[in-house]
Amino acid sequence: MFNSIPGFRGLLLLALSFTCINCRQHTNGKEDGDGAHLPDSAENIVKKVADNGKLSQPQLFPFEQELSSFQNSQTLRNEAGDCTTTLREFTRDSLRIVTDSTDCFDYGVHNQYFLFRKDSLEQVHIFEFYPQYDPAGEKLSYVATETVYSLARQPARTYVRSDTLSQPEPGNMKSAFESELIPDRDALLEDLRIQLASLEDPGEDPYGLNIEVYKDTDGGKADIYLYSNAWANPAWISQEPAMSPIPEEQYIAWEIPKAAAFAFNSWYAGGGYIYYGLIEESEVMIYRRFVEENQPDEERFALYKMISLDPQASTPSYYICYRDDREKDRELMIAFNENGIALWAVYKGEEDQYTLVEKTRETDTSGAVPLLESSYGAFSANTLSGTFILTHSGNWDYAKFAPAHNTGDQRFTIDHEASTGENGYSTKPCF
Repeated sequence: MFNSIPGFRGLLLLALSFTCINCRQHTNGKEDGDGAHLPDSAENIVKKVADNGKLSQPQLFPFEQELSSFQNSQTLRNEAGDCTTTLREFTRDSLRIVTDSTDCFDYGVHNQYFLFRKDSLEQVHIFEFYPQYDPAGEKLSYVATETVYSLARQPARTYVRSDTLSQPEPGNMKSAFESELIPDRDALLEDLRIQLASLEDPGEDPYGLNIEVYKDTDGGKADIYLYSNAWANPAWISQEPAMSPIPEEQYIAWEIPKAAAFAFNSWYAGGGYIYYGLIEESEVMIYRRFVEENQPDEERFALYKMISLDPQASTPSYYICYRDDREKDRELMIAFNENGIALWAVYKGEEDQYTLVEKTRETDTSGAVPLLESSYGAFSANTLSGTFILTHSGNWDYAKFAPAHNTGDQRFTIDHEASTGENGYSTKPCF
């Protein structure tokens, strides 16, 4: 429905722009049976209060509807920093209600409620409760703000009121709404709809994303790589015992956003991980959720955002020259960028390069000298040819190459005589 919004397809509403970061005390909002902060006393708010003596009070959540008569068609949860967000979608006939509840504990609570009729956004009702203590630090109160966007009205209006409450209850607000016209209704609609894009169908995938699985050469596990027609190189996602794609028709059951470009699980007896990808602005973001059969519901849906992926070719900053530990005539050169990430590898006398895709990086500080070990998938013609393990310790660098299609491996040690230059590495190609 919102796929016409340029540049925002697949945005995930799992980190709200309204999140408070300056408040300090825990807020205990009312919860429904599934953990979302729903203002269960909102229906009891008097709806005949005059607004400046002229305009009636706006329609408030649940928008004169019985929420129990709706079907809960989607539920998405996320944890980010100190905040927990739950996004729910309820549908009935031509109506749709979305509840968006974010609890930042010591920093406050932010709830939003959206009413759609035949895909047209009519009303938005927002509550914000931010805790504060008196100067002596003894008495706790809550700064409450209530905002309503009445978008079906012509002209569209916004209503705002604030109050200081002893408890974070929306029904306790006694102040009157102040109202004004919305100067740019279309711009506001776009901003609001962007927040809900994770509920929408993804439409066409502009990246041409594709998952490939390669059996690892060392442990029998599967290396999972993500390809895109917009990238020069693939990107490594994870190494798992096994991988199974999740069909789109099962996304809702697994609480995966409709906007996900792909989804798969790595499952073992009793649990495993769910991975899915979302296109956010110009990046592909990979999300991972741990699921265990015996987890309580409040822990079952923790979601961890992995690094964004936008693989691009990079210019070498320096080179390390290696010699084979067993075959002294075999020489290897690996190019690195300015951040120490290996880019490609080539053997002396051969024209074809291996493109290197970083998988893992670990540092061991238990010894006298820290040891850094990184692993890379080695690709030739966009097909995995093997794995490089690169190790750095003090003044020494080592490389191990394990081909994908046989059990033998090659081991190399830095050639200090050839690797001359700044920090003991060559700023020019080794050969």
